[in-house]
Amino acid sequence: MPWKESRIVDQRLQFLSSYQKEEMSVSELCREFGVSRPTGYRWINRYKESGPEWLLNLSSKPHGCSHATP
Repeated sequence: MPWKESRIVDQRLQFLSSYQKEEMSVSELCREFGVSRPTGYRWINRYKESGPEWLLNLSSKPHGCSHATP
């Protein structure tokens, strides 16, 4: 049986869709999607703050360099 391929964006959309339908609690959703509860709440809060744009992966690149000279 082949592996089911899915993109992270699709998984996040499914997570939020289930959350909005109130099908399961956040804890149950996190278990179902294999993410920690803090990650689940982070996704929910980002969606509430930024809308659908947050679904794309955010860069982990630092915004500045603490030891750079002016």
